[in-house]
Amino acid sequence: MKAVFSTIALRPLLIVLLGLLAGLALPASAQVDTWRDDFSTAAWDEDTGTQGFSGPWTANFPFTDTTRINRTVIPGELRLQNTATLTRSLDLSAYESATIAFRVRELGTLENADRLVIEVAGVPGGPFTAIRTFIDDQVAAGVSETLAIPAALLTATTTVRLRVLSTTGSEFWVVDFVEIRASMRPGCFVDNFGGASLNSANWLVSSVSGGFGAPRTVGRRLRLTDRSNDVSTAASLLRTFPGANNRVRWSSIFSPTTGPVPMASP
Repeated sequence: MKAVFSTIALRPLLIVLLGLLAGLALPASAQVDTWRDDFSTAAWDEDTGTQGFSGPWTANFPFTDTTRINRTVIPGELRLQNTATLTRSLDLSAYESATIAFRVRELGTLENADRLVIEVAGVPGGPFTAIRTFIDDQVAAGVSETLAIPAALLTATTTVRLRVLSTTGSEFWVVDFVEIRASMRPGCFVDNFGGASLNSANWLVSSVSGGFGAPRTVGRRLRLTDRSNDVSTAASLLRTFPGANNRVRWSSIFSPTTGPVPMASP
């Protein structure tokens, strides 16, 4: 939803809408951001979400053999085997909740001891909390999952780790998509109109008819019109806010005799 305040070609004695806003407060919608790597390139620093990770994936290769982690055999896939681990950090300190989504499948004939563990920590060095463990034959055909990241781990250095236990030869765990989705803590948008002019990042104003011109700030108030005839104006707040269970507060008054009358801010 968006807030729109307007006066539509009304004469002074008939004005019943807002002649002047002394203040406005309304809840803002929670912002959702994403961090994503779909492994479409053979690079450790791919970012395809709305936000960037703090750095590239950090890889630990067993036996110093980097070919055991491979992104290039089949484009768009990350292959993990032996005891390889990958970690990557991001800043989730401003967010109220977060999830991690991924797609996993098996390649080759894995044994009962083979595991792929999805872990999260609040700092790069851990301790790590396992939020999902895949076991041989659970995801042979592939599976997509979305898991909640514990709120206590939403920090400025939240770290995701993909860790392999065992696998040998041509056996791989294959990951082709990782996405963290986080919702920012909702806040309250407040404008007491104390600036010399309206902030164009927040407000879009227009004048359709009459001699008043566009809505503007006057004496720490948002003035939509005056006492002149046939004035049509609009002021749109360029913010979204919840349509359910919300609360919008403003104060205003328009006197048919004297025009806008100042009031205390809400």
